[in-house]
Order: sequence, then structure tokens, then C-alpha cells
Amino acid sequence: MTANSQQSPKSSHKSAALILMIAAIALLIMGSLVGLNYRFWLKPPQEKFAEAWKRDMDLIMSTPQAERLKSIKQIEIKTDSSPVQDWIAQIKPPIIEQPSGKFKLALLILHQIHEHRYGVMIQYTLVDLESGNTVDEFARTLKLGVYY
Repeated sequence: MTANSQQSPKSSHKSAALILMIAAIALLIMGSLVGLNYRFWLKPPQEKFAEAWKRDMDLIMSTPQAERLKSIKQIEIKTDSSPVQDWIAQIKPPIIEQPSGKFKLALLILHQIHEHRYGVMIQYTLVDLESGNTVDEFARTLKLGVYY
């Protein structure tokens, strides 16, 4: 063997350590992407809004509001003059209207920026169609991304 073809033990250990460190970083990145649902974060804002709203409505339907939300005859949507007005034109609310429903659902959807995150705030107001009285109202915030 020649002197040039042999690696010193220190050099061999440094190479192995470097390979292990690169592998560990790659595993951390892959784990983060899977754990953070990276596909959601890469979608356009209106698609994220539609998906997040559907998931949130699924959660709401397991609450006391569910019975009333199953009896919506009409939906009225208002937005601010933000990107939400363009998004809402492209998506349908994840709420089923019932011809025999007893309530009108008034939705106020506002674009929200807080620190480095953006999203929407949805104000739900349930109005009894017979009396015109508000019978329930609640709000939800959906986080959609960072640095809009």
C-alpha cells in the first residue's frame, strides 16, 4: 500500500460523522414536512381556506350548534374589501342549505393578519326566520399561512 491510498483514522471518523450529521438533518427536515402537513401550506390561499373551513365545520358539527346548523334555509355572506372577497367567489360554504330550514345563517368573513401569520375570522350568526331574532352567534379563526 502506498501512503496516498491510506486514510488516517481521524479523517475516516470525520467523514463518518459528517455523513451521520447530514442524514440526521435530512430526517429532521422530512419529519417536519410530514408533521406540518406541508401539502396544505403549499396550496394557494383560497384552497387552504376551503380545506380549513371544511375541517372546521366538521368539528363544529360535533358541538351543540350542530342541530341548528342542520336547519339552515339560507346563507348570507359578507366580507371586507380584502383578498377574502376574491376567495369566497371561488368556493362554496361547507354548509348544506335545507329548503325546510328554520334559520338564516349570516356569515361575516374577514381577512386577518397577526404578526407573521394570516388567516380568516368567520363570524356565524343564526337568525330565526320566523321571528327575525338572533338565536346564536359564534366566531372561528382559521390560520392559513405565513407571510401573505
